[in-house]
Amino acid sequence: DLADVVADGGPREQQPQLDLVTNGPQAQRIAEIIRRFGRLWGRASVTLPPRFAYIEEGDWVTWQSDRRFGGATLTFRVEAWGSDQAW
Repeated sequence: DLADVVADGGPREQQPQLDLVTNGPQAQRIAEIIRRFGRLWGRASVTLPPRFAYIEEGDWVTWQSDRRFGGATLTFRVEAWGSDQAW
C-alpha cells in the first residue's frame, strides 16, 4: 500500500522465511506483522490502572501523550506485564 510506504518513510524490503506457509492470505498476514514491527519506536514501562487488566503479551497498543511524545500517538507491542501483591 503506497500510504504505508509513505508513512514508513520509504520501502522496507525484507525476505522473510515462509517455507512452511502454503496459504497466500496467511503469508500476507505474516508480512503485515513484520511491517508493523518495523514501526515500533522504542520501549516503555508504564503503570496502568485496573481497567487495562485485559492487556496481554502480543497485544498492540497505541499511546497518545502530550507530555511524553509532544502530542503524538505511538504504537507499542506488549512484551510483558506484571502485577504487584496488592492486586
